[in-house]
Amino acid sequence: MWDVLRAGITVGVADLTKRYTWITWGLGWLLRGCLEVTFFALIGVLLGRADIVTFLVIGRGLFLACLEMLLVVQTVAWERQAGTLPLLMISPSRVWPVFVGRACQWFPSAVVTPMIVLLVLGPFFGVSFSLAGAVFLLPAVLVTALGSFGFALTVAAVSMRWPDARNLISNLTQLVIALGCGVFVPITFWPTVVQYVVQVVPLTHTIQAVRDIEAGAGGWGQSAVAAGTPLLMALALGAAWFVLGVLLVERHAATGRADGSIDLDE
Repeated sequence: MWDVLRAGITVGVADLTKRYTWITWGLGWLLRGCLEVTFFALIGVLLGRADIVTFLVIGRGLFLACLEMLLVVQTVAWERQAGTLPLLMISPSRVWPVFVGRACQWFPSAVVTPMIVLLVLGPFFGVSFSLAGAVFLLPAVLVTALGSFGFALTVAAVSMRWPDARNLISNLTQLVIALGCGVFVPITFWPTVVQYVVQVVPLTHTIQAVRDIEAGAGGWGQSAVAAGTPLLMALALGAAWFVLGVLLVERHAATGRADGSIDLDE
């Protein structure tokens, strides 16, 4: 299983190097992220509300990590597009290490992009972190990427049932997370039932952790307290989503092997 996972990671790295150079990544993805954050930050500037500026910069900046990890949904579909899905189905190994390994390619950018946006672009809009806050920002972004990976794997497993709708499913997931998890508006804006539902999304907790870190602007102890509980909760949720995603992927594979129900046509 671990050999398969390593092979999947190798394929993922090869995919990434073919897709991006430093120039295309910088101008195509990083610049896009910076412009998106700038756009929403300017809404707060036009309103003359520094608190809204900070809220939107942190929310949209951290959402970039989640957004990139949701590309896992498309990554899983690549096996079907490449014609390698039948080979995976008939192989004696489990299927999930291949999908997980190949999807790991999104981690580096999902971590680096929010860090640059928050630490480099943020100060232009009055969003700054103390030294301790900047240090704790890194694990917050890492946990965001990890938690979002687990969540995205579950979404990808569900989309395997309806491959033609995978982009629609991915886009709707992005929209729901952005609206409900505190990216653009506080979760308290929504009805109580929605507030409870979004607690199962790791991003809800990591965004709150980063906002608490920035607002505290204190020393190491204050930053650790602000980050500790929300990040642990997000990590636990991400692990739970990951396990669920693995189970759903394997269930889909087992069902397809048993009754030939997997549609191999794109």
